[in-house]
Amino acid sequence: MKILLVNPPWHLDQNSVYSKTGAIYPPLGLSSMATVMDEAGLPTDILDAWGMGMGLERFRAELQKRQPDILGITAYTTTVLQALAAAREAKNMGVSKFGIVTSGNSLSGDEIKVIIEAVEEISRGIGIEACASLGALSLDDLKALKCAGLTRYHHNIETSRRFYAKIVTTHSFDDRLDTIRSAKTAGLEVCSGGIIGMGESWEDRIEMAILLRELDVDSIPLNILVPI
Repeated sequence: MKILLVNPPWHLDQNSVYSKTGAIYPPLGLSSMATVMDEAGLPTDILDAWGMGMGLERFRAELQKRQPDILGITAYTTTVLQALAAAREAKNMGVSKFGIVTSGNSLSGDEIKVIIEAVEEISRGIGIEACASLGALSLDDLKALKCAGLTRYHHNIETSRRFYAKIVTTHSFDDRLDTIRSAKTAGLEVCSGGIIGMGESWEDRIEMAILLRELDVDSIPLNILVPI
C-alpha cells in the first residue's frame, strides 16, 4: 500500500520562497504524521506541491507518476521558512517568545535536524526567545535543541497516573515523565500541565498537581474540557 500526504498547490506561485533559496523543507505537520504512520508499519511519502512551486499540471503529473493507494491532503501546512517569517514578524511586533509546535507523539531524526536549524535561526539570527512542543524526545535531542538556543519545552502529563490509561493508549505515562525529566536535565525550562473535565476525580487532579510540584516544572498550563 502506497500512502501519499500532500500539501497541494493552493497558491500557484512559480517563484516560491523554496525556488528562490534553493532549499526544500517538508511541511512539519505532514512530516510528523508520516513519522507516526511509518512507525505503525505504513510507509508514507510527502509531496509539498506548494513549497516546490508546482502548478496544477505538474501536480497532476506527479500524482499520476506516484500512483498512491491513499492520498491525504491538507489545505495549509506551516513550513520552516514560513515559521521563520512569522518569527521575524513577531519580533517586529515586540513579541518576546516564539513557539514551534508539531503534531504526533515524536519526530524523526531528519525532522529534529530541521527544527534545530530553525531554532538556531529564531534565537540567534532573528533574536527572539524560542520554545517548543515537539512530543516525546530523547535527552540527546533536547540537549541539541538547548545548544541551538531553545529555552523552554512544553510536554503535558495530562492527568494522574491512575487515570492516564483511560484517555491515552498510544504511549505510557512514564514516557511523558521521561521526556520532562530529560528536558530538565538538558537545562531547559519546562511547561507541563494537563486537562481537567474528562471524567477524572478530584483525587486525580490533586495527584496530578502534587506530581507537577515534584517534577519542579516552571509553568503549569491547565486545559478545561467543556462538552458541547
